[in-house]
Amino acid sequence: QRGEKRGGGGPGGVRRATNQREHDERPIAAAPLSGAESEAAEGVDDVPPPEPLEAASRKEAEACGLLELYGEEVAARVFSRSWQVRQSGMAAAAAKAPSLVGERRALAAAAKVMLIGASDKMVNVFLASLDVLAALISSPGALGSRDAERELRPLLLSWRDKLSDSNGRVRDAAEGALLALCSLPAIGPSAVGALLVAPLPPAKRNSSQAWLGRLAPLQRLLREHGPQVRELSDPALRLVKEALGSASGQVRAEATEAARELFALVGDMQVFARQLADLKPALRDPLLAS
Repeated sequence: QRGEKRGGGGPGGVRRATNQREHDERPIAAAPLSGAESEAAEGVDDVPPPEPLEAASRKEAEACGLLELYGEEVAARVFSRSWQVRQSGMAAAAAKAPSLVGERRALAAAAKVMLIGASDKMVNVFLASLDVLAALISSPGALGSRDAERELRPLLLSWRDKLSDSNGRVRDAAEGALLALCSLPAIGPSAVGALLVAPLPPAKRNSSQAWLGRLAPLQRLLREHGPQVRELSDPALRLVKEALGSASGQVRAEATEAARELFALVGDMQVFARQLADLKPALRDPLLAS
């Protein structure tokens, strides 16, 4: 994240300046917007105005309702080349989101803003995008639609990917965002759990951070929502069994803790032992003895 520029891969193919150092995570406030939108970002510091929306970005913003609901300037900020301006766009969107509850495509537009933030390489932009989620959770009815899981699915997958990010603040924020959705009836712990217990892609199976990024939130999910995710015990155990074969001692330790949480959920030693029967004895026996 040092002096990088991103092009083609971001929303609308916009080339974005990414000159924030990885560990330079000081919060930078958003700028107030002009006109009627200024109230949505009241009390923040000045940042440069956004450049005009490029054609591809405008098309994206129109397709999801972002341009219609949030206005030209917020949309331009969200798609800006400058990370400071993008961050200000996230702040402005978070401030405005509660007033849009009940509007057609309001959730789709908010989800697009958060997805742009989730794909951003800048730590501060991603963290600011989660303020949109906080605003929605605190707004009755904002996430109650039966379409909520479908609208948020790409975003949830992106947050899951961030569980293995090299930056601790990003990992913690992504975990918090996913688990916060467990309390929402339209999404719930089963949908979040299914994401966590899905097999790791082959390219990531040798990554300790990828395993830890799944095992830590899985333990928390099992502790806090165990009875509601009981149907996920088999795929969860398959994930844990694979993690127990990791070369990393830390991964094996976390997998052991996750296995204990699963046993507390299953509650039957014979059933649990049968499910672990194909595990190497050197790994299985100490686990069952514990």
